[in-house]
Amino acid sequence: MTTQSKKNSTKFTVVDHTGLSLSEVAFAERFSGRVIGQPAALQVAQLAYNMAKNPLRDKTRPIGIFYLCGPSRTGKSLTGVALAEIFHNDPEALTRIQASDYTEDHQLLELKGAPPSYVGFRDPKDPKNKLEDHETDPYSVVSPHNLRRVRLASGEVVDIVVIEEFEKSSPDFYKFWMGVFDKGVSRLGNGQVADFRNTIFILTSNLGMDQVERKPIGFRQEERSANAAEIESTIHEAMARTYKPEFRNRLDAVVIFKPFTSDTLMQIVDAEIAVVQKRISDEMEAGKDFMVEVTSEAKHFMLRAVSNNVAELKRVINRDILMPLGRLISTGKVEGGDIVRITVKAEGTALEYAVAKNAYGVGENEAIAQGRGDGTVNLSLQRNIRKAKLGASTQGVQDWHVMFTAPTERKMSVKAASLLETLSNVLELKVKNISYQKVSPYIFSVVVAASREQINVLAQIHAEDDLAMNPAAREALPAPKE
Repeated sequence: MTTQSKKNSTKFTVVDHTGLSLSEVAFAERFSGRVIGQPAALQVAQLAYNMAKNPLRDKTRPIGIFYLCGPSRTGKSLTGVALAEIFHNDPEALTRIQASDYTEDHQLLELKGAPPSYVGFRDPKDPKNKLEDHETDPYSVVSPHNLRRVRLASGEVVDIVVIEEFEKSSPDFYKFWMGVFDKGVSRLGNGQVADFRNTIFILTSNLGMDQVERKPIGFRQEERSANAAEIESTIHEAMARTYKPEFRNRLDAVVIFKPFTSDTLMQIVDAEIAVVQKRISDEMEAGKDFMVEVTSEAKHFMLRAVSNNVAELKRVINRDILMPLGRLISTGKVEGGDIVRITVKAEGTALEYAVAKNAYGVGENEAIAQGRGDGTVNLSLQRNIRKAKLGASTQGVQDWHVMFTAPTERKMSVKAASLLETLSNVLELKVKNISYQKVSPYIFSVVVAASREQINVLAQIHAEDDLAMNPAAREALPAPKE
């Protein structure tokens, strides 16, 4: 009689190791809503997130060191800001260092801190040097106190350090960070140890951009793909000339940011206009807020005014939207319940502003419960809800993935109940595929059939919940029957 060994009887099942967890999907969707048009940025953010959450990572070195290179104003620094906002719910919860401030070797004392007997030395053991949690340590930007202070209100023990224009520093500055990238720690001048083993480093750089800009190929719209290839080649060549292999080997990823396409630029314009509309809803007194509609022609007009330069876009938004709207408000030409449509004059030389009086007004005593248990949706939201519902019947709807994270399971349950109440009873939308994660981070997810306008209204109602909302399916669904 033969006996099969235990080893041979062990059953193995092939599993999918590439599938994303619910928390990874939520992270990716939140990040994509902040850094627009840069797939490379999403890749590095997902890598940073996975490394931070992986219990098996090498804890003798930083979480990740990412070198982001490419044209100015394409989202390199914004990547660090977005990571801080997602990890800590605060875009300012990071340490920002300008490498060009350390072009001389002696300036490194401002980073490492002065040693004993030097001017500026602060003994951490001296009671008079004790700092409150909210105070900034003047001794060193990267002192343990300062690294902890910027994320004090967060439950995540993850430091985010953004070093701008890394290639413009002195040799000593470079050597200091080489030691940090290798060992994960550094001893400051006063003997304190700055621990960077739970740090995500974002190194931004314009390395090679001066060479690209001297090329005759330019950045004309019809040559975008050629420019992207040239940028990538030039950056790799410049890095090989500038940095030794030991530095390049310490990097977890080199990410090249590309020039924006016309579609991406339009998404950025839409995002800026959404900020303006949110400001109107938040800052105007109850009943005095109004809606702004900006036509596609007007958006293209503003982009042409800045020659597709994102850096100038906020200035043009201020000049062509905020200032005219402020004038209309002060002269009484626009009031609560009105719609301001911004388009281009017939001759195409300037923008034109038209007002539809009380276009979506409702009675003062009409209220729609939010389901939060403590108030009602304001009149502007009521108008927006009506408009969105009417628009959905003609525009059609599609599936949207709506998600949020919460610090505790209880808060997730409360927020989920509020969200479902809004979806079902206020916006009267079809809810399906509800799922949730009952371990930290606590995540609630739902798929809902809605128009884009209804999703915009949902974001307005639940602005404090920081919802992540993206199309779950690209195919449009039939318009709902009334």
